[in-house]
Amino acid sequence: MEVWKKHIKLGNRCFGNEHYLDAEREYRSALTRSKQLFHAWLDHDEAVWSLIVSYQNLADLLDKQNQSEQAITLLQELNQTLTDTLQQLACSVPSDEERQMAIRRGLRSSYAHMLNMQRKSHGACTSTDSTHSDNLVFGELV
Repeated sequence: MEVWKKHIKLGNRCFGNEHYLDAEREYRSALTRSKQLFHAWLDHDEAVWSLIVSYQNLADLLDKQNQSEQAITLLQELNQTLTDTLQQLACSVPSDEERQMAIRRGLRSSYAHMLNMQRKSHGACTSTDSTHSDNLVFGELV
């Protein structure tokens, strides 16, 4: 968990300083780490939100570099990962309600983020505000 946080914080710092190649490297490292730990973490909310923050920060970075289609594809991958995991859990016995609830909460957030990015990339949204989560770790500023 601490390694993941380190990568996210460094990525956020690089993003803020417009060092996009370094930010991408850190976000990809964070994403790799969160994928490795996703099914092993005991705190289900932490597991889900680490995955979401990793994907969303990387997608925001790609979008910032005018790579909107790649960013949207990345967010679709996130949603598919969460949906697949939720379906697997629904079929498991005994049912893991806490994990399912954490994933459902995460899906709502990640789906909304993806829709906002799609609207922005297709010109439906005229705002130039970035949706990037500066220093976001589990919904809190660090």
